[in-house]
Amino acid sequence: MRKMVALAAVMLIGATMLMADFPEGNWAWFTLDPDNPYDQALLVSYVSDPVNGVDETITLHAWQKCDDHDVAGMEYVIGWDPQYVEVTGMELDAIFDPFMFKGTNYPGDGNSGTIDTLPAARWYAAVCIAGMGCNPLPAGEPYHVGTITLHITSAPVAETVTTFIDTTAYPPSSHTSMADPTGTITTVPEWSPFCIMITPYTGVEEGTQIPITYYMNKLTPNPFKSNTAIAYGIPKDTEVNLSVYDATGRKVRTLVSGHVKAGRYTVSWDGLDDAGHRLASGTYFVRLVTKDFSKMEKALLLK
Repeated sequence: MRKMVALAAVMLIGATMLMADFPEGNWAWFTLDPDNPYDQALLVSYVSDPVNGVDETITLHAWQKCDDHDVAGMEYVIGWDPQYVEVTGMELDAIFDPFMFKGTNYPGDGNSGTIDTLPAARWYAAVCIAGMGCNPLPAGEPYHVGTITLHITSAPVAETVTTFIDTTAYPPSSHTSMADPTGTITTVPEWSPFCIMITPYTGVEEGTQIPITYYMNKLTPNPFKSNTAIAYGIPKDTEVNLSVYDATGRKVRTLVSGHVKAGRYTVSWDGLDDAGHRLASGTYFVRLVTKDFSKMEKALLLK
């Protein structure tokens, strides 16, 4: 069962480094800031929150720096724990456009180079050779490899969990590498992993913490036998209708109908219709409607 996870706090631990302070050697790392390569993102904290409408995605910016030689080719591989994280988008930086070829892939995209042994993502660009009108990237300078968008897919039930976005999640470790103009490969052992801490939601008073936008979360649990919860939020006082429909489109239960103050709410549906009768098992649809917002979620009622 997938639970929604919402951003609770921004970077907790990080190291903002001036270029002169950045360690020598060959490095690969992430930032949250596309304009500051040395503002490393090491740890970000999330809290599982079924009534919070914040988007559960984060975009990381991948960087490399090589002090040993000019960079004329690269392969950048990372992996993750699929129990908590999925990749929803990747893009290799345009700086690699003049190279012989370039590519990005991750599981499920259909590319022939997709890594299937574990959930993993890869950027790659071939060696830049003379006569192509391109120059290797100079040694000792950071360059932006690309962006990766992550989605938090699951929440812990009772205890805080930690999940990494790292080369060590994809064997062999230190798979990320850079090539010099002759094609000689150098691995990148000095990797700064990105860590996500996910903490269980502890509750929030109904109607408080007014959201900045409308939202309706997926039902939890779903499928369900006796009860399921529908969390939604409205940023201003408005008329709200929250109803359940069967597969033919017939309304079978009205959960909310009337004027509702701005806030966050959770409504329970017990699988009964408006007359109090137990509905047959099957697929139903829960629809939230206001003047400015409408959304529908599927519910599967079991025997």
